[in-house]
Amino acid sequence: AGNGHDACFLAAALGRAGGGTLVLIDLQALALERSRARLRSALEHEGWVISTSGAAWHARQRESGAKLAIRWLHGDHASHLEKMMTSSAALVVFNLGYLPGADMTCH
Repeated sequence: AGNGHDACFLAAALGRAGGGTLVLIDLQALALERSRARLRSALEHEGWVISTSGAAWHARQRESGAKLAIRWLHGDHASHLEKMMTSSAALVVFNLGYLPGADMTCH
């Protein structure tokens, strides 16, 4: 999830494609918090209406009607991906690294 730059890019691409599901996974809780804040701001600026329910968001673009489902998962990629149906993914992107300016001692 990082600082949310990739999440914003991917959400915008999904929106232009008519909608879809975006799953964001990060081991660092701070990364999820930062990404949520950046993505919420970007979506609202672009006319998306967001509803939240726990670790899930549902967004609808006012103008086009496109819909996004966004899931926020805290933990490591491997354990979460094992639980998902990999055949349902059209694109999987990994950005492995530490959150800039954050604690680099997490394992």
